[in-house]
Amino acid sequence: MSGNTTRLGVGLAERSSTAAIAASLIALFVLGVVLGASVGRLAKANRPPMVLILVSALLVVAATLAHLGAMAHKAVGLDALWAAAASAAGLAVVAARIGPNAS
Repeated sequence: MSGNTTRLGVGLAERSSTAAIAASLIALFVLGVVLGASVGRLAKANRPPMVLILVSALLVVAATLAHLGAMAHKAVGLDALWAAAASAAGLAVVAARIGPNAS
């Protein structure tokens, strides 16, 4: 995400539209982290499979948006945003595996 924060800063300095894209990527990444952590917390013992179901659902949304964008012969860009959310949600599985007692 450091590249996106850099793009956001440069975009804001240059008053470019890339700032909005970078801000959207960062926002959906944070949303993915919150969703993944929330689902993981609610699922308790079933944390990894439930978070992976969430990641899969977000990736289906991303793929669908990419397909719709390709059919319309234009780049929607929403597919990348939802893919960012899915990758962030997957961090909840990694956090569950590492846990607070990792050595």
